[in-house]
Amino acid sequence: MLPAKHAEVFHTEKGTPYLKESGVVMISRPQVDIREVYEFLVDFDHELGFWEYLEDPVKDMGRGEQLCKVAGQLCYMSFGPKRTKNKDSRRYFENIIKSQHGSLLEHANFSFLLYGVSRSLCYHPDVEILTSEGWKKVSNLSDQELLLTKNPDTGKCKWSKNKGTKSFDFEGNLLYWKHSQITSPPVTPDHLVWAAKYDTRENKGLSCKEILDKSVQKIPASELYGKRFVVDHSIDRFQCNDLKEIEIGKYIYDSGDFLEWLGLLSTDGTIRDSDRKYCSIAQKKIKNFSRIRYLMNSLFKDRWNEQNGGASELHQFRVHDKDLVEFCIGVIGYRGANRKFSDWVMSLSNDLLQRFWEGALRGDGNVHKNNGHEVLYTCSLDAANQWQQILSYLGKASIIRIDDRRGTSRIYKDKEIKNINLSYIISVSRKSVTMVKKHHHKEMQYKGKVYCPETEDGLVFVRYDKLPLWSGNTHELVRHRAGMAYSQVSQRYVDGSKLRFVERPEFQESTLLHNEFEVRVDDCAEEYKKIAWTLNGHNTKKPLTTDEKKKVNQVARAVLPNETEAPIIVTGNIRAWRHILEMRGSPHAEKEVRNLSLKLYDCLVDQEPILFMDFQKEIIDNEECIVRKEL
Repeated sequence: MLPAKHAEVFHTEKGTPYLKESGVVMISRPQVDIREVYEFLVDFDHELGFWEYLEDPVKDMGRGEQLCKVAGQLCYMSFGPKRTKNKDSRRYFENIIKSQHGSLLEHANFSFLLYGVSRSLCYHPDVEILTSEGWKKVSNLSDQELLLTKNPDTGKCKWSKNKGTKSFDFEGNLLYWKHSQITSPPVTPDHLVWAAKYDTRENKGLSCKEILDKSVQKIPASELYGKRFVVDHSIDRFQCNDLKEIEIGKYIYDSGDFLEWLGLLSTDGTIRDSDRKYCSIAQKKIKNFSRIRYLMNSLFKDRWNEQNGGASELHQFRVHDKDLVEFCIGVIGYRGANRKFSDWVMSLSNDLLQRFWEGALRGDGNVHKNNGHEVLYTCSLDAANQWQQILSYLGKASIIRIDDRRGTSRIYKDKEIKNINLSYIISVSRKSVTMVKKHHHKEMQYKGKVYCPETEDGLVFVRYDKLPLWSGNTHELVRHRAGMAYSQVSQRYVDGSKLRFVERPEFQESTLLHNEFEVRVDDCAEEYKKIAWTLNGHNTKKPLTTDEKKKVNQVARAVLPNETEAPIIVTGNIRAWRHILEMRGSPHAEKEVRNLSLKLYDCLVDQEPILFMDFQKEIIDNEECIVRKEL
């Protein structure tokens, strides 16, 4: 009989079912029978003694242990008398673990049913998330929208589908941090922040970036509150377009020089799409003239001209080219307030985007001569948002500030020019990470809806006060992808009659929070029934088709809290389970998923004690955890 750790089901006074802890049921383990291997071994030279292999007793070995050991011995064809015998299996796997030969452990798979698990990680409705169409408020996200996500194991980023945005009512304190003019996204206390704790004893002499690289992980906001930690603002892309040349019309341009010129054009340029089609860069900064002339000569040879405006006037660097005009309008937009970069620009390699940024700084930007602080000005909000995204690609943190000079005017060539647009200032930090200190932490009293999108990788790029950073968004277990397979309940196909809820450990410790939880789940269950009853036309006799049921459930689930139970079948190999136990059973893991990991540990050790010999339970800060010891 396979091991299991079941959880009790409770009910409110109104009969709404809920659980206080997770249940773990092992439903599959390896089935190993190596008797037929004899025919393979006996055909080798008799003096090698391979034929003795099947006579080695396997009585006390786990099935996964047997499978992984025969796989390892096949690698070196060590089936003869000098092989490591099965009675010495522990010593064999000690060497495997010490040498980090983890691929052997991928042969043995175990499957579990996990129930009594939920997703309670949520954002304030005004928090923005980076989508393929730009920044959008989490409260306005649609299902299947593409969100920028990070794989926590590889660090690589990609566009992933939003599998659905959950919302539920929340009353209490949201946590955030603030320094200078920057405010982080307010989140529920159990929300997971992608951060690294700043421990001066462990990280003595290391920079903030080195600390982040060494120990970044998902940590509950409540666990970070009042402590120093480091957060990341950079985007490490998986794919980008590294062009060497750019062909426009009948001309071919060097990509680096062209992107620097395009950056200048995007900030200090004019694109004329009339009878006389041209692109022109207007500059008063004499220190930039030589660089602009170099770019014009490099790209356009004898096809450009310079118009000298005098000491106090703008110099014009102009090139007439119909194909070039159409291309530039397509990739950066027509006029300043309408600047918006195309996907072609945003998909370029970091080297090319760096040249694009350098060109823009030479245009309507500044670099402080003493500290190197970079600032760029634009009257397009779309462009400001995209510059911030580009800077994150380049590993630079930046904030956007608004400079409202609408209604003011200036004199140019004896004419009064009024400012009619907002100006946006992109201010760049010299560091790609931020150190959050104790006095930066804040609390926000809040009553209302909080939101959480669900994605495969479990980390999304968010911002609240124009400062972007990485933060968690989905169940802690599902984010582990390598060597794992998942099948989780779909609330689009499962109606309200199967609904159960999960009470968080923190609520169980407070009579007030516990009572509020019971009232909340009763209300949600009742509201779900009312919505479903209304949408199906009050029809209780005629059965709905599958598509009709799905449409009803899809709308009704909008009222379900993140405390709704989401049972899941998980299959993983030994190597993957070891990684999950080390990460999710640690003292730094979120409490709910750590408790789940403790039950997984008990079940796995019951079946394979040798393969988990370097793991053990310990009490750390009054909490039971899983720690891995050096062998």
